[in-house]
Amino acid sequence: MVGRDTTDASEYRSTSHGSPEIGSSVTFRFNGTLVQVFGTIHTGTPELPPTAIFILDSKQQSIFKGSPSNDTQYSQLFYNSGILLAAEHALTMILYSRGPR
Repeated sequence: MVGRDTTDASEYRSTSHGSPEIGSSVTFRFNGTLVQVFGTIHTGTPELPPTAIFILDSKQQSIFKGSPSNDTQYSQLFYNSGILLAAEHALTMILYSRGPR
């Protein structure tokens, strides 16, 4: 949700992707029984927490609201679908607010 690519070794496989545009979205299509989204929360103020909306299969919605701190928080769980039926699924992620940066 940060809006930059990085080669920071603290990121998973030294990569991170995001968008600086509020309302930008991406859809991840997969076959399986579970999906999780992990990310990084950069330092910031509580007034501007990073927030994302997750929509599974066009119906099940979840909102992630980060908790900024004085330290960058790596490998934070943003979304967990729970157990799903073994089938094709689509997870849409929408950036609602990006926090400071």
